[in-house]
Amino acid sequence: MVNITIPTNTPAGTNYLIRVASSNPVLAGNPTMNLLTINPLSRNLVSPTNNLTGTNTKKAVNSINAGNKVISPANVTYQAGKRILLTPGFETNTGTVFKAQIQGCSN
Repeated sequence: MVNITIPTNTPAGTNYLIRVASSNPVLAGNPTMNLLTINPLSRNLVSPTNNLTGTNTKKAVNSINAGNKVISPANVTYQAGKRILLTPGFETNTGTVFKAQIQGCSN
């Protein structure tokens, strides 16, 4: 097993690959076969830019601040490691399923 640390300034996103390289002897392995997702440390969701409908999961390593709308039909999950704060402007309506989960999210 190899433990790695992803630099904190790595932009959140999908389609990351990891390749292991050594310096003594100099070798480079093939990139991972599975695409990786890096989640942000924190996520701020504001209306109307981040209004959600349909099936969505929003993740953050530490916290989510949500002042957006979840619009029917929707099945939305927020998942953060430490805090989910629903701020003024956060709104759901009839026909939506909304879950907030405090748990670690895999990076």
